Amino acid sequence: TDIRAALAHALGAAGRAEEALAQYDAALAATPGHAAALNGRGVVLDRMGRHAEAQQSYRALLERDAGNA
Repeated sequence: TDIRAALAHALGAAGRAEEALAQYDAALAATPGHAAALNGRGVVLDRMGRHAEAQQSYRALLERDAGNA
């Protein structure tokens, strides 16, 4: 899952948002609640203008890691 999240991050940095989102989704399917994938997914969705979906990812991250909020 960490490798998939890292790949997604690289794809997002390269401007390949749809591919990055698919990799973040795959990482989350394998490990629900994966912090880096939830955060990265939110960032990519924000960049795509899909702000409501991004907020869902950020909320899920906060719920997962409420002690660090």
